Amino acid sequence: MTKIEEFKQAKFVAETIKRSVSQILGRDSSQNDKHCFTVSFAGLAPGDWSDMTFRIHASHGYYGSSSGYSNSSEELGKFLARSIQRHAVAILEFASKLADDEAEKARKAAENEAKAVLQETAA
Repeated sequence: MTKIEEFKQAKFVAETIKRSVSQILGRDSSQNDKHCFTVSFAGLAPGDWSDMTFRIHASHGYYGSSSGYSNSSEELGKFLARSIQRHAVAILEFASKLADDEAEKARKAAENEAKAVLQETAA
């Protein structure tokens, strides 16, 4: 493949990903009422290192049509992986903050439960 052909292919991939991102985020049309991007933890992979696996769903669809369209592709997956790796520090720090927030919420719920028990037993 010549350098010009490589450029044309890279440009096509970039344009395809831009269009997909616009659709996934619902920015392509005000009629895009089914745009969706979700990431879910799919468990630990078997093996000695126990890699974590995730499912990423990317799709869109338009008002007036019951159809939905997948935006998943090899190319988008590769660039998402690179993006996650590039922002790994911020993502990991945010995950730690989310865990802290959840622990604090649980602590407050436990405290409220303890107060309610003490009030009931004091009466």
